[in-house]
Amino acid sequence: MNAEDTAAMQALDNRLRKAFSGLDATPGFEQRLQARIATLATQPSEETRARLEREHDLARAAADRAARLDGLVIAIGGVGSLVAVWRFAPSLVQLYSASLERASPAMIGVATLAAAGAALWAVLRQFDVDPRRLVGA
Repeated sequence: MNAEDTAAMQALDNRLRKAFSGLDATPGFEQRLQARIATLATQPSEETRARLEREHDLARAAADRAARLDGLVIAIGGVGSLVAVWRFAPSLVQLYSASLERASPAMIGVATLAAAGAALWAVLRQFDVDPRRLVGA
C-alpha cells in the first residue's frame, strides 16, 4: 500500500466512524431493545384511550342513526307498496289475468329472469361491482 491508499483508507475510516458514531453495539443491546419495544407495546395513555372511546361512541351513534333511517325508509316504502297494491288491485288482477292467458310459460320464465337480472345488476352496481366484468364482456 502506498501513502495515497493509506490516506484514502484513513479518510474512509473517519467517515464511517462519524456515520456510525451513534450506533449502540455494546453488550446487552438486544435486552435493551426488547425493553424499549415492550414499553411501546404497553397500554395507551389515558388521554389516548379516552379519545378512542369518544370516537368509537360517535361512530356507533352515527351507525345507529343510519340504521334507524334505513329502517324508516324501508317501512315507508313497504307501506307505500301495500297501499298501491290495495288501491290498484282490481286493475292489476284484470291486467295480469288477461296477460297470463296470452303468455306462455317460457315467456313468464324469461320475464322473471329478466326482472331478477335487473335487480341483481342494481345491487352489484350499488357495491361498485361492474357486472359486465363477471361475464367476461
